[in-house]
Amino acid sequence: SGGNNQTYTLTAADEAAIISVEVSRTGYASSITGTIGAPVNSIGGTGEAGGIIFYVNTSATVYSGKTYLEAAPADISAGAVEWASPAFIGPSAWKSIPGTQTDIGTGAANTAAILALAADPNAPAAKACADYGNGAAFDDWFLPSKDELNAMWTSGITATPGNGFNTSGTYYWSSSEENNRSAWFQNFSDGSRNYDLKGNPYCVRAVRAF
Repeated sequence: SGGNNQTYTLTAADEAAIISVEVSRTGYASSITGTIGAPVNSIGGTGEAGGIIFYVNTSATVYSGKTYLEAAPADISAGAVEWASPAFIGPSAWKSIPGTQTDIGTGAANTAAILALAADPNAPAAKACADYGNGAAFDDWFLPSKDELNAMWTSGITATPGNGFNTSGTYYWSSSEENNRSAWFQNFSDGSRNYDLKGNPYCVRAVRAF
């Protein structure tokens, strides 16, 4: 506008983007700078509970209409843990957990099934995720299913520096059982998937939907 009055308008290409604007003026010379960060609620962005978003379903057909899956910002502090508790490890002790599935949208139900009183309520991997809390308001974390774990890998967040994933050949447990002795895991160094004995200690990364 005319005279000494200056009007600036900054329009973001993505209305969900994080925008930072700085305006400076010296005499009649003015300058404006702006930066547009990663879009809010996109893969790699920060989730509702401070985690890392790795899955977006705009049709909101998983987890009762929730759109996003976020991974906790770090592996569980206990380090590598077993899938099954000691009481259910060994030739005469292996126990099947009926009803676990592999699809995206089943990790929470899998975790609940594993920790049911009649199943394995002290199962280390599932319990570590269910007990995880990144803020008191969010207590709905779970051990991801086989396909949710794979979505974490394919999203690229596992290879992003600062996200804290172990990519040196260490495996991550899923909540999907293969049989009474074995459950599915994924190698975050190359994306390969397989199943192994529940008594082996692997890394765990909790997830939640929002």
